[in-house]
Amino acid sequence: MRAWATAVVALALPAACGRPERPADPLDEAAERLVPAVPAAPWPSIAVPPRVASPDPAAGRADFARLCAPCHGVKGDGRGDLARFLRVPPANLTAGDFKLKSVPAEAAPLDADLFRTLSAGIPPSAMPSFAHLPAAQRWALVDFAKSLSTRFGDAPAAPLDLGPEPPASPAEGARVYRAAGCIACHGEGGRGDGPSARELSPRPPDLTLGPGVFKAGASPRDVLRTLLTGFAG
Repeated sequence: MRAWATAVVALALPAACGRPERPADPLDEAAERLVPAVPAAPWPSIAVPPRVASPDPAAGRADFARLCAPCHGVKGDGRGDLARFLRVPPANLTAGDFKLKSVPAEAAPLDADLFRTLSAGIPPSAMPSFAHLPAAQRWALVDFAKSLSTRFGDAPAAPLDLGPEPPASPAEGARVYRAAGCIACHGEGGRGDGPSARELSPRPPDLTLGPGVFKAGASPRDVLRTLLTGFAG
């Protein structure tokens, strides 16, 4: 119940962020291929189609080299040629840590989680939507990304059970927001200006900018899931 209350107050804190200009660089051609496309839907709403073939990580190798390696690096270690230009560093895929997932914080994401991330992207970071790719290509990229880490050897974890949504209580959420220490990073008013924020890279988001800053969805249920999974990577 405490987590639900915090999710509610996070949404109640009073624009989408524009994409910064790309710096002139010989890598412009690679960057142009990665200009974020409009996602098909927010991350939680992405429909996950069934696989049409058995997993073959090698099938996604060429697409990974063309679309993902410029930021994530050819080894998936987050050291691609474009990484130095990005405000939010690309994830180190070899560590198996991913920001968006539907399972407990300590568990590796589900295949469906990775498919949704490829399809929706992660606004307002540089991670674009690849919803324009056929589903088979996105599944191949999922399998190749998993092959870069040893973290996916265990059986998949069960998705989090968030339970029924209680009545909204912004006042209780505000109390929990303070008691849980959210102010330290996110600040009293949710602007990402807490006393610890200056020590973090990237800085905490300004929650007052609206739904666009909630990477995993902006409903109370979505925010609760984010509170329980955290943001790795």
